[in-house]
Amino acid sequence: MRRMGMCEELGSGIDRVLKVTELFQLAAPDFSVTDGNTRATLFAHRVFAEMGKEERIRAAYQHAGLMYVTEKRMTIRARIGY
Repeated sequence: MRRMGMCEELGSGIDRVLKVTELFQLAAPDFSVTDGNTRATLFAHRVFAEMGKEERIRAAYQHAGLMYVTEKRMTIRARIGY
């Protein structure tokens, strides 16, 4: 992956995943680390009201982190669709 230019090892991958997730209003991705590798599991679009408790918490937390990184005002209403 590194030789093909798909892996840059600068730590911007999670920010990129979160930006695209917000852009397309997808369910919050699940990140896991195993054996030094980070895996992002992406999910299809789901209405906030249909998400389980863990998914809602993950969505709100990731939205807050993305707003902080992009220096934008935090509005959870925009993320949950109200």
